[in-house]
Amino acid sequence: MGVGVAAVVVASALLVLFVGRALAVRKQVTRLDGALADAFADRLRRHREQMSQLQRTVALLEYDAVADAAHAIQDEPPIARPEEDAPSEDPRASFPPAFFELQDVLHAHVRELGLAARARDDRRLGQAYGRIAETCVRCHALFRQVR
Repeated sequence: MGVGVAAVVVASALLVLFVGRALAVRKQVTRLDGALADAFADRLRRHREQMSQLQRTVALLEYDAVADAAHAIQDEPPIARPEEDAPSEDPRASFPPAFFELQDVLHAHVRELGLAARARDDRRLGQAYGRIAETCVRCHALFRQVR
């Protein structure tokens, strides 16, 4: 088994183990107010669907589908960091600072995934997907720690 395929298998196993944890994040987010909570819940559902799609398309080396999915993820605007002097009622202030860092890390890994897919490089593809899955797990764990 090649390194790229092994990375996909390991990352897929991690994803299967932790995808249920998305519900725990959703419960944490419901404490936020209004539109941001709704936007984050919608984003979480989209990411869950996108990760399922990526898991399948990466494992099957469907390069064009992977590149399209990576492009769609990259096109989604990030949740903006709260201003330093933002009022305490700004719901983004409830997000741990590491969330915003992980959001940036995720986008960098997704960019690499898209580049690997366009290059049809299965080793880089598996490695990039593994880093994306690891970032998802780190973010989910971050919200579990906040609760």
